[in-house]
Amino acid sequence: MILLSTSVLLVACLDKIDLEVEAGLEKGLVIKSELIKREPSTLVVRISRIFNFELSSLSPINARSVVLIDDSGNEMEIKAIGDGLHKYTFDPNTDPIQIETGGKYKLRVSTFDGRVYESFLEEIMPLPEKGQLKTERSSITVLNERNEPEQLPRLQFLIDTPTELEGKKNNARLQWLPERTYEIT
Repeated sequence: MILLSTSVLLVACLDKIDLEVEAGLEKGLVIKSELIKREPSTLVVRISRIFNFELSSLSPINARSVVLIDDSGNEMEIKAIGDGLHKYTFDPNTDPIQIETGGKYKLRVSTFDGRVYESFLEEIMPLPEKGQLKTERSSITVLNERNEPEQLPRLQFLIDTPTELEGKKNNARLQWLPERTYEIT
């Protein structure tokens, strides 16, 4: 009897929640791009549908064209290298657009159904002064296989860098991208 009442209680607690997508949003796009100034500079553009809680909405979308435009009006078409993926590595000797600190760039994406998406000009900001990177040993408490608390060693990374830029009213925009690394011993 206890098993039956527990089963009924578990089933009775589950309610279906409908998450409806607003009309028109199912055709919306997500355009995620990175213009990275380095030697050589690179541009990566990923295009997909807005996630609408269906797996099919996660598939990439092909565009008719993806164009990078600089603040002087120079344009470069960025070719697709896969479904929904456009990538380009700049050659400073031959490309009409050079990626420079202080330069402003925008992106124009045209779809096969006639829609055009264009971003605002964004400036490549200079890097702030070099900061410091430190590591500290620490630990974290987790439950082991016997459901007992256990201390595991961890390493914390501490980054200290200024965000003010000389001669600019906006602060630096920094993004730290940690990579998982390991060593086999």
